[in-house]
Amino acid sequence: MASSTAITATGPIRSVVPARLDRLPWSPFHTRMVLALGVAWVLDGLEITIASNVADKLTTPDVLGLSTAAAGALASVYLAGEVVGALVFGRLSDRLGRRNLFAVTLIVYFAGSAATFTAASQPSISWLGSVSATPIS
Repeated sequence: MASSTAITATGPIRSVVPARLDRLPWSPFHTRMVLALGVAWVLDGLEITIASNVADKLTTPDVLGLSTAAAGALASVYLAGEVVGALVFGRLSDRLGRRNLFAVTLIVYFAGSAATFTAASQPSISWLGSVSATPIS
């Protein structure tokens, strides 16, 4: 039986969990999980593609007239929101449970996205974009 070992201050901790997981047979649950993760991966890529295509339009004078640096700052703030969200929501989901926090992250994402859609200035787009990015990770 294979086991993984972690070294701590009190000594090694041996775990047989990886070996037990490897022995599990493939089930419909695994198929659903792989499909759900694949769909999430495709949607995440689609969102990034849309955001990168929209960034070019935000620099035209008849839309928002942002500078190239300001459009790049929007992307940086969005990424920072994802990082903060990974740290905050990751910790909360470990404490409260992923199922319990899933609805909260959906509400934050949809509310932040809708508010970003209605924003009319670069600072408000930055702030609201970072809010909508927090539950993505």
